[in-house]
Amino acid sequence: MLNQPNPSEPFFPAVKNPRVPYESKVIVAAYFASRENNHTRHDKVDIGHRMDITLAPGMRYTRYFEPRGAWCYRYKDLEGELKNGYIDAEVGPKDPFSDKRYGSGVLAWQPDLGSGTNEYRAGVWLDENIAQDARGLSPAAAGKPAWSVFRVRLPYVIVGFPSSWTEHKPVGAAVVSAKFARTAADTAAISVSTDGGRMWKTAWKSEKEKPGETQPVVDLSEFVEGRYEYLVRFEMQAGKSPAGCRLDSVAIQTQFQLNPATLPAVRDGHTKMRFALGDETEVTELVPDLMTGEGFLRDVQQIQDIAFRPGRLSSRGGRTGEIIYELTPPKPGLIRGVGIVAGCRREPTQLNYQDETQVWLAENEPKGWKLVAASDVPPYAMHWSHFLSAQPRCGPDTKRVFVKFTVKTVRSASIQFIRMRLYWQPGQAVAGKPLQLDAPGLPVRGVRIEHGWVEGGTEKRFETTIKDAPAEYAVEAGKGVVNKWVTIEPIRDPSLRDAWRANDPPVAAPKLPKPQLVDVKLRDEMATLCRQIDQDPAKYLPKAAASKIEWLVTGAREALAMFKTQYPLPEPKFGAGTLARAARLLAAHEAGAASAPAATADDAEDVTAPVTTAPDAMNANKLFACLQATQDRGDRSVLAAALVLQGDQRGIAPLAEALKGGTTAATAEPAAVLLKAGVAAGRQVARTIMVGPDTYLKLRFLDCVEMGGLPAVPDELLVGLTDPSQWVRQSVLRLCRGQKSANVGRLVARVAKDDPAQFLREEAAGMLNR
Repeated sequence: MLNQPNPSEPFFPAVKNPRVPYESKVIVAAYFASRENNHTRHDKVDIGHRMDITLAPGMRYTRYFEPRGAWCYRYKDLEGELKNGYIDAEVGPKDPFSDKRYGSGVLAWQPDLGSGTNEYRAGVWLDENIAQDARGLSPAAAGKPAWSVFRVRLPYVIVGFPSSWTEHKPVGAAVVSAKFARTAADTAAISVSTDGGRMWKTAWKSEKEKPGETQPVVDLSEFVEGRYEYLVRFEMQAGKSPAGCRLDSVAIQTQFQLNPATLPAVRDGHTKMRFALGDETEVTELVPDLMTGEGFLRDVQQIQDIAFRPGRLSSRGGRTGEIIYELTPPKPGLIRGVGIVAGCRREPTQLNYQDETQVWLAENEPKGWKLVAASDVPPYAMHWSHFLSAQPRCGPDTKRVFVKFTVKTVRSASIQFIRMRLYWQPGQAVAGKPLQLDAPGLPVRGVRIEHGWVEGGTEKRFETTIKDAPAEYAVEAGKGVVNKWVTIEPIRDPSLRDAWRANDPPVAAPKLPKPQLVDVKLRDEMATLCRQIDQDPAKYLPKAAASKIEWLVTGAREALAMFKTQYPLPEPKFGAGTLARAARLLAAHEAGAASAPAATADDAEDVTAPVTTAPDAMNANKLFACLQATQDRGDRSVLAAALVLQGDQRGIAPLAEALKGGTTAATAEPAAVLLKAGVAAGRQVARTIMVGPDTYLKLRFLDCVEMGGLPAVPDELLVGLTDPSQWVRQSVLRLCRGQKSANVGRLVARVAKDDPAQFLREEAAGMLNR
């Protein structure tokens, strides 16, 4: 990707040494470079989200290839989106080029609560003070709260139906119903939690003056829309006699949104399908509140040397701060693995190699900590916000885990977000006996799978029962297949005849007037212009920039500005930054300034400065005179390097002398200039940098060396192939491409055999085979 013989144009601003970090093929390549470390991402991207789902008896999981009216909208006012046609108000967002839309789904759950089947015990998440008989549930004892919690967790986002075209008021995202019976002395309620049960909100409560049988229907959309999981708790409390307080049925229906391209689709003719199970673990998630001190401390088990600010955790006084969390399954089970994400940040103008963020894991007891993630992150992520993450597996008898986050803030390192996912296998706890894990695999009676489609205007269905996994089956269809749905449900106990209650809970899209906000002419204009821009951007971007479509105008103007700046950006010239700084120093000297302009953060780190070109050649004698009059070591290194770049050997000795006192990011390029000059002092400076502790300096220096080019890689750089940072090793390995010396070949072979990073072993092996 970095050295393509026939690169596509444009490919972002195509620069090897990016000045705008997010617009470079280097960054795109880095996303694909690592298998073992491919979880380092910019903080706009979450990782570790699993697409599996646990189906309990009484569930029916249906995914539709087309939208059914519920969709995820977060807009306070839909009017703007509706006008330009990006959103079809009645079904949601669509592709303006192909009219493709998202799909929908429904998870319907009507568990049998009676003691005649195992559906309640198989599906209930947690319960307390509950007695079960053939009819349903009741409090085991009067005067104490009795409750049953059911959990809904989906791999897809939960969505609702719009109830207004101008306001965000979704309905129908999650609807529950329950059939209670009680006396005047009893109470009943329904509550919802979206944080794993740490906090509950009451969604419905019985009225004291209305005893008897009641069947509330409660819409939970305001709580759960836009989420992936929620808990619903059915509560009872018997005042005198438990027999008069009952819960005989519950029903839960949840709408979700999906990408239909990922569904198992029936094709014309013969379609072969394969059914398989996931790792059969449950997932429990903890996302600590880092916005309030009270919320933050609620989940912490131990804390030391942490400075708390809303949304940001750093360490005190340059020491290493730590936060420890304890994670246990909510009910008996063994932990199989953990997914950990820490949202980290380092300010681009305050980089320091001593800043450090790490994640540690301990099993069963908070000791014997294992490092599972550290902030040796790719260069593109070191300077900004990124996710530090790990998904370690746990030992066979792990009942709880401890996760420790450490941060050392010398300049700007901080943690802004934490998410922990516990992957665990449920079991049955019996006093005095070892934990007995639930038997893995399919239910005894298997699962039913149904595919629905239309061909030639006629609805077709295929149904099969799977009793073992993995399993394969085939679907035969005619021509012109249009897929409609796929349903999966566990096969229920035969004693439950007519177990499904139609329209329970009742869920329907609200009847809204047909939206009149879409400007059809404007919508068609946008779709046409987008297609035309694809075909001929030079001709149609100016037309789009003059459109009345605000969304399109903004993008078109930005694109035109990029073309005017010679998009893609030209490769920066070696030494351009040094020459530009030398020109500023010379101008200040000739103007008689008391002091030269101070180096800026952009001079030092060069992460956001635009690409610069070298100024016209400066008068060497004037540069030399300025060098002799300058006492600042950093300024002297710049002026001397500028002389060397212009072929004046008078700069070599003062450059070597200036760099003896040490190098910084600001002097990385002058050090590369000295190395390129081929003198012994240049190799000595290179060795000092490469054996030092500053990873930022090494990477900056190696970038400059690569830009300048060397006929042969000296041994002083090759020591970087054993550097602790895999990204330093990667940079040195890149310098070795095309080198023919026996020493380079030997060291590359060692990387191919022994490097701890798999992607570097593969890269080195590929170099040896070329």
